[in-house]
Amino acid sequence: MYSTELIQHYREVRKRLHGSPVKVAPPVKQVELVVILNEPPPPPPVVPEPSPIELQPMFVPIITRKNRMMEVIKQMIEAEGMVWEKVFSYNRIQKYVIVRRKIWAWLHSCKMTVMQIAKFCRPEKPYDHTTVIHGLRKFAENPVQLPPPILCGTIPPHQDKNQMETAAL
Repeated sequence: MYSTELIQHYREVRKRLHGSPVKVAPPVKQVELVVILNEPPPPPPVVPEPSPIELQPMFVPIITRKNRMMEVIKQMIEAEGMVWEKVFSYNRIQKYVIVRRKIWAWLHSCKMTVMQIAKFCRPEKPYDHTTVIHGLRKFAENPVQLPPPILCGTIPPHQDKNQMETAAL
């Protein structure tokens, strides 16, 4: 056969080059595949039905002051028929400016500093603190009804920068 001739030739070449015999694996035997027709397929594996188990939540979200504030702000924005991105984007359209000032005044009533308000409303590129101060002054000229403020129970406001993440009581 041709494969045995190649193996023999390879052995002779190796002997001439290196002077030592090379161990070559024997050729692989060819196997014929046999297909059996008209045999019924095997039955599907039996899977037991799951027993009804009361699902326990793996993660219970902690209601923080920040989460509660976000919900109130979203409600204020949706009540005006707007979206967060438009209200806090770079624009001077009056309808967005009025809602933005209203939200800033509400956050200020929640004992947030001007810098916290600037970072809270637009975290990727916060407003300048003077922009927020101007908005609060303009709101004070023509105030409207605001939702009740959300404060953290016994924790004094502005303890540190991460104070907003404390659990709401």
